[in-house]
Amino acid sequence: INPAFAYNEVVEDYLDIATSYAVSGNYKSSIEYLDKILNIDPQNKKILGLKNTIKQMQSGTMPSPMITSNQKLSQAQNAKRNGNKITEQQFLTEAANEGSYWANMMAGDYYRDAKQYPKALLYYQKAISAGFNSSSPLLYIGICHFEMKNYNEAYPVLTRFIAYNQQESYAYAIRARVLTELGRYNEAETDIITAIALEDTIEYRYLEGLILFKRGNYQKAQVALAKIANDVQTSDIYKFLGMSYYATGDLNNALINLDKALLLVGNDLDLKTLLLASVMVVGIQCYSATSSLKFAQISDAHFYTGEDNTTFKLRAESAKLLDDAILQVNNTPNINFVMFTGDQIDKPFEKELTAFLPYAQKLNYPWYITFGNHDTCVGGYLTTQVYLDMVNKSNPQFNYKKPYYSFVPQKGFKVIVLDSIIRDRITSNGLIGEEQLKWLDDELKSAEKDIVLIFTHVPLIEPFESTNHKLLNADKVRSTIEKYKNPIGIFQGHYHAAMIEQHNNILYVSSPALVSYPNAFRIITITNHRNKVTFNIELKETNLKNLQKLAKILVFASNIYSGDTSDQNGVFEIKK
Repeated sequence: INPAFAYNEVVEDYLDIATSYAVSGNYKSSIEYLDKILNIDPQNKKILGLKNTIKQMQSGTMPSPMITSNQKLSQAQNAKRNGNKITEQQFLTEAANEGSYWANMMAGDYYRDAKQYPKALLYYQKAISAGFNSSSPLLYIGICHFEMKNYNEAYPVLTRFIAYNQQESYAYAIRARVLTELGRYNEAETDIITAIALEDTIEYRYLEGLILFKRGNYQKAQVALAKIANDVQTSDIYKFLGMSYYATGDLNNALINLDKALLLVGNDLDLKTLLLASVMVVGIQCYSATSSLKFAQISDAHFYTGEDNTTFKLRAESAKLLDDAILQVNNTPNINFVMFTGDQIDKPFEKELTAFLPYAQKLNYPWYITFGNHDTCVGGYLTTQVYLDMVNKSNPQFNYKKPYYSFVPQKGFKVIVLDSIIRDRITSNGLIGEEQLKWLDDELKSAEKDIVLIFTHVPLIEPFESTNHKLLNADKVRSTIEKYKNPIGIFQGHYHAAMIEQHNNILYVSSPALVSYPNAFRIITITNHRNKVTFNIELKETNLKNLQKLAKILVFASNIYSGDTSDQNGVFEIKK
């Protein structure tokens, strides 16, 4: 195959891969890549001629010219047809030792097919050393490292291959698998989305569902896996679909899908154990009606790329403090989601949000944002819509067009995110508009049987009095919420202070800031019992104690922000 036929980079990429497949005797895959070229240019007579030639080679009516020109490769091919593996290996090895690029590629393919990956790597490396202008060995080296679980070695090699072959969907898919094993789920999801955009296959859709499951985005995993389960029924699809339902507390659907998986796979001890656990949990829940949900609340990170602090904000160290909080969250098991409750950035500039987002992407759990008064610019470029668009692009599970929204993290729970920011003037006060109040009422009405979690930057009850920071219509908002008697938790920021107050069926929780003393965030575990709901609230301080000491020096009265012991940790009960 002559690369001179190619007229653009995409065709060159496909032609390069088709060449490698054809010479190694994988004619089916070679034809697939020639077909991709013909999808771009259906009238390319030279490619049509090549496809016809390879079809003849595939049928055995015409031998590969590369093989016929090399006696040892020809003998290896004859041995392969006769099923003589030992002779095939002998002639391939001899041909490869002569330094031929194609002989080394074929030897590498032989050992890769035999799952002898260290030997395959040796021959692929020799193929590169042969000096032939092809990037194909990089792909197979990456695959071998992946199969050997050498994920850190596989990633840079695959990245090099993709740099030369940006239209090769399989390379993105393999790299997505590598990134998944490395726990880099955001990057893995980006790669598999790219692979699907290039070539939409069931295999890639399954991998997308698997990545969503592993990153803890169980609801999206359910949607992705359920779609392909309609077309293809395999034990793995049903297994991870069942486990996704199990993770969100939908045990009936978990049982149905795990049972299907077990029927297809037979004697799988892990599946049997999970299925038995589901049955037991269903039985226990029927008796005690207990389920739980855990989330992290990170407030007032005030991420800042500058190098100066304010009189009480340690914003020059905001990146380190955020990194530490994210590490602690990632090391906490079974978190359903993370909520940033406003002032993610200190200055309302696009460059600041651009710098913040990669940190949030390190989270292993789904994450969401609430707008703070520092997050958008009055009369500037970083508008609410620009901010939302940037978060949408960097966060696959965040697909909201308005600054207030709701979602169901799992059955029996409803999350409502409020927008408490005034946008027509520069102010630290907050306000919930009439349209949003009506929407809030409708959301509460539709969730009267659920546990409701409301997130807002500007608090509905102040940790301490501040005329210049309060929610201007807090009484009206509280009146709307207080009509409903189901368990409700309200989680707030803005004041950089810890506070917990319970008013009948409503628990008000203010979180301190990450950027100022006590440099902390919260982990909240909610357990739904038959007759009550318990909120286990934990305050998690930064591990960066030297920075915390400095932050404490900056504030005038540290106890105002850290609160009493009862404002920091505790278990609170709401009767049903």
